[in-house]
Amino acid sequence: MLAARRSGRPTILAFCHFGPMVLMALWLRAHGLPASTLVAGKARARSRVKRLKDRVVPFPEIPVAIYTDQLREAIDLIAHTTLLVAVDVQAGKLIDLPVAPGWTFRMATGAIRLAAQYEASLIPCVIWEEEPWRFRFELGDPVPPEFLRGRPDLMRAGQHLLREFMPHLQRHPEQCFRELLHSFQPDDASPSCHVLPGDEVPVPANRGNIA
Repeated sequence: MLAARRSGRPTILAFCHFGPMVLMALWLRAHGLPASTLVAGKARARSRVKRLKDRVVPFPEIPVAIYTDQLREAIDLIAHTTLLVAVDVQAGKLIDLPVAPGWTFRMATGAIRLAAQYEASLIPCVIWEEEPWRFRFELGDPVPPEFLRGRPDLMRAGQHLLREFMPHLQRHPEQCFRELLHSFQPDDASPSCHVLPGDEVPVPANRGNIA
């Protein structure tokens, strides 16, 4: 990720509703890396307490949370911040990825499509609690650039992300949130690509709880 930032390439971190994910953007900022999380809802609904906290975090000039009604601002900021985007939400264009016999993982493709459109590095990330008040934040291998060039190969990029996530999910199933668990679907022979009305960029479903 540091190499991508030094080269001037935008960086998008793909994550799931797993572990203390609310800490990720703040953890990155504390380590000198401006980061923002894409969140469902409207910016004006952000609580007063959170807005007060936003003033004292590192890089206060860059929003900690970017809401769905601020997508233009997100695009303007993508060169100046690391953007965190959830992939386990049921919004926008979805793909079904084989995960085990009889099961698929339904993944939102917004992070992949944003990375392709803005030639960004797309890196999976996870955070988990090793013991009370002790956390580990890990970045996986970036999605190969050839999966993102031109018209992105959604299936291969999604499979790469899922392979990076699965060892952590299997090791710590107790840290999986509802949104993540609901992304695992019985294989009903449905099409491998779905588009929901609006085809909007997917964002975390638990409105305002992230960042």
